[in-house]
Amino acid sequence: MDKLLTTLTRRQRDIVSDLLEKWPKGPEGRYAQKHYRLSFQWVPAYERHTDFAVLDPGKFPRHWPDQPHIDFWGWHPEELFELARGNALCPKRGEDLAFARFEELVSAHAALVGDAPLSRAALTKRSRRLCSRLHTAVKHVQERGLSDRPGVWEVRSWDSPCGSVWRRLTVWGESRADVEARVRVVGPMLGLQEQWRLEFTFLGSGTPEAATSALLSMIGRREAQLQGAVADLESRLARARAQLDEEQRAVAVLMGGALLLSPPGAAAGEEDDRGSEAD
Repeated sequence: MDKLLTTLTRRQRDIVSDLLEKWPKGPEGRYAQKHYRLSFQWVPAYERHTDFAVLDPGKFPRHWPDQPHIDFWGWHPEELFELARGNALCPKRGEDLAFARFEELVSAHAALVGDAPLSRAALTKRSRRLCSRLHTAVKHVQERGLSDRPGVWEVRSWDSPCGSVWRRLTVWGESRADVEARVRVVGPMLGLQEQWRLEFTFLGSGTPEAATSALLSMIGRREAQLQGAVADLESRLARARAQLDEEQRAVAVLMGGALLLSPPGAAAGEEDDRGSEAD
């Protein structure tokens, strides 16, 4: 149970402890309940609208300097992103929440700090709390990337606002703006059309080689899918041709039967009638 917890650094364990609190204190222990307000909003971890504790700058003392990262309870969002991604707490997209991993982490944390074993309701409540807070930071970084280093991005294109994914690319870049510029150059070569909607998702720090390898793997999977589709169409076409041949043989048998069942001289009579009309 504690294997996941031991992979975290001391600071990451401090982050987990703080974000499990109802009113996180932040890295400097500065915040308290009086500095928060409840915002009624959609929270993916709960899969419904619910009250979400957010820091309210209007409740800070006037003598406080500007508080950084108040949208993330005082913690740097990139730290929270690395915590989540580095420990497989969130897969490629923040909306795909690895909830079982959060429950494992929360249970291990409770044992570490000497709490009594958590009930199912308490475990679910704390896991949702940690999951929803990390999810906020993950979505933030996925949209903007890391501020101090390049990384690998996934670019998905949609053929219409409500259409299906048409292309998926893995691109390395210094920033989101750099990736967008690269896609504008190479996109038309890959069949992207200007009116299509593009979605950019930061996957994590990485090298150009890693991005190229991922792109080649994606191309290989796509090629295998297309080959499978072609093989399926060829199989269906062969079955259709066999069915057509069978139907043609059946028609020939019916025609032969019709001739055998015709009265004697009927065919000759028809020919005489056609000859008379010609005269």
